[in-house]
Amino acid sequence: MPQTEDSLELLFGGKKTTKCFRFPAHAVGELEKEARRKAISLNSLMNTLIMTYLKWGRFVDRNGGLSFYETSFSALVNAIDDVSVFEKAGSEAGLKTPRRLLLMLGLSPTKEVVMRLVDMICEHSISYGYVHKTIEGKHHFLLTHNLGVKWSKWFGSYLRSMFKDLLNLSIQVREDDDSVSFTV
Repeated sequence: MPQTEDSLELLFGGKKTTKCFRFPAHAVGELEKEARRKAISLNSLMNTLIMTYLKWGRFVDRNGGLSFYETSFSALVNAIDDVSVFEKAGSEAGLKTPRRLLLMLGLSPTKEVVMRLVDMICEHSISYGYVHKTIEGKHHFLLTHNLGVKWSKWFGSYLRSMFKDLLNLSIQVREDDDSVSFTV
């Protein structure tokens, strides 16, 4: 799989350029209000929106991704009693989705790229807190949520399958009712 400069810059950041766009006046007003609410500049808000689309939104659009309110998703998860359903589904998704994302970005599954891919997935998944720290050469991840142990089991299975498929690496994942953590 070829590594292109464009795809690496998209995933990891890169040099900046200035462009001018036209927006309806009411849209600009709403964006300015949102930037003030978040206590950030309009430029920072626009960068976040554009990069979120490029890193995640376009893949969701192209591949039939769904958006759920947390309460709706939680109700769906809690309606299924069998935890093994979540483990099996997570494992299957971990074999397919990460490889597709890398193919769309034109990236090979190196350790650095896969760590960045985990960052992308965690930044845009259902979570409330996400931390990735590198300590003495090891990557430590913590993702917190309010969806219960079934979702933790799904995501843990996803991660184990992803690392095994992409890097032939077996990882240990801790799955609690409100968090998922692992070290690579």
